[in-house]
Amino acid sequence: MTPTHIVRTANDLRFRAGVSAWITRHADRTPTTPAIIMDDAQLSYSGFEKRVWQIARVLRENGITRGARVAVLHKNHLEFLPTTMAILRLGAIFVPLNLRLSNAEMATLMADSTPKVLISSSDYRDQVTHLLSQDPSLIVLFTDDVSPSGTNAIAEWPATDADGTPFPIETFDEDTPAGLFYTSGTTGLPKGAIITHNNIRSVATSLTVDVGFNRHDRPMISLPLSVSGTMLAGVMPFLHLGCTLRILEQAAPESISEVIRTYRPTYMASVPTVYKSLLDHPSFSNLDLSCFTKVLSAAAPMPIALIERFQQRGLEVFVQGYGLTESCGFSTCLLPEDAIRKAGSIGKPLLYSDVRIFNEDKEAEAGTIGEIRVSGPSIMAGYWNRPDESAIVDGWLCTGDLGYADEEGYLYVTGRMKDMIVTGGYNVYPAEVENVIHKLDAVAEASVIGVPDERWGERVIALVRAQSGRDLTEESIERVCADALADYKRPKEIRLVKDEFPVNATGKIIKKRLQDAYVSGTLT
Repeated sequence: MTPTHIVRTANDLRFRAGVSAWITRHADRTPTTPAIIMDDAQLSYSGFEKRVWQIARVLRENGITRGARVAVLHKNHLEFLPTTMAILRLGAIFVPLNLRLSNAEMATLMADSTPKVLISSSDYRDQVTHLLSQDPSLIVLFTDDVSPSGTNAIAEWPATDADGTPFPIETFDEDTPAGLFYTSGTTGLPKGAIITHNNIRSVATSLTVDVGFNRHDRPMISLPLSVSGTMLAGVMPFLHLGCTLRILEQAAPESISEVIRTYRPTYMASVPTVYKSLLDHPSFSNLDLSCFTKVLSAAAPMPIALIERFQQRGLEVFVQGYGLTESCGFSTCLLPEDAIRKAGSIGKPLLYSDVRIFNEDKEAEAGTIGEIRVSGPSIMAGYWNRPDESAIVDGWLCTGDLGYADEEGYLYVTGRMKDMIVTGGYNVYPAEVENVIHKLDAVAEASVIGVPDERWGERVIALVRAQSGRDLTEESIERVCADALADYKRPKEIRLVKDEFPVNATGKIIKKRLQDAYVSGTLT
């Protein structure tokens, strides 16, 4: 009988450092288990391992060695994860490009990271052409083998029947950089967080233990694989375990609902804006959600009103978490059994994370608001090309987020230090006000900002967008705020906005753009 997996010598199976060694192990142990399913296509772990070697061979032929950067500009696709693992197998550095960036923004990141190779597809022909105009020496690999017009810096993407035989690779250790993940840049220019193989292994292990993942889980991945939180915290734990990942091209409510109906995933992770759109979409209204053992929310605070709506649907397996790009996307989690008792909390630190509240460089007492700081093996090695700029002080990652711990050690986020509003000498934390406004079912989006005021120093402004077809008035917002907030926290002005709020790829509202639009009078 023809073997169903790649035949290897004992030498081939010696332990190699690095994340991509996980795929080698799973291909040997469970070769026929599907690793990736996307639409009607799938790849077994044996096929995954072979594809990694095929892509790695082409990268090596184009000069990629340990430490070289490889940029990836690609939508969710069957080739995305084999491409990522091929880069990591060579000891090279994976540089995902946010699909929502402008050409100029992409060019800035490319100039900072100086990749030798860019992997993309014809979907991004215009962007690739622009990047080639900035760096004609850039080698481009198109996964659909289509060249942008007017360029010749195109290498050939490996066919599925290409040589997938393992070959010798440079050795490297777990502290070798695996990826440059650029911060979302909601408050300034993005910075490349250097994430090592050990960082990834740490967060994968922590989430597996704390959330309770196992190799029989069937995760559904709908967020962009180019986003750090998706790749590091949403994908890597399941590849570590050897699970089957059902990947969607995008997080459209209809697509998510269809996969829940037909595939019956046990796990999904998303952001509050997506969960809100799901709850409000007709395709989701009568779905049986009993297949889920865990559902996770991250990237932005989950309004309590949304959690309650899911609980009303019988979904009481909601896990919430907190983290930054610089900490591999996750540092804490709030388990389902605490969701009601500790509503609004981000939970407690993960297995390999230490998270504490600091006030003026001293650990704050329970109930006292201060800066959230994180320590542990999932913390980045630093910022790329910025040796003198670090967010790490005495081993602690200074997050710039404000929060507090209660008497039981459960952590809460109250907002960004840069977003905190000081009005009449009082501190107002936008997230607290936004949570109150979200109690109104007609609210689609809410963002609280501070603007200069001669009398108060800053004035609290609430920008609110209503659900399509729903009635929402300033008076109703005023009433819900009056019932729940001290007078100084209540918005001095409420502006009903028609346009969707600007968000980054992880669904975080970009407050600076809203604030600028409000001040300039261009907000509609």
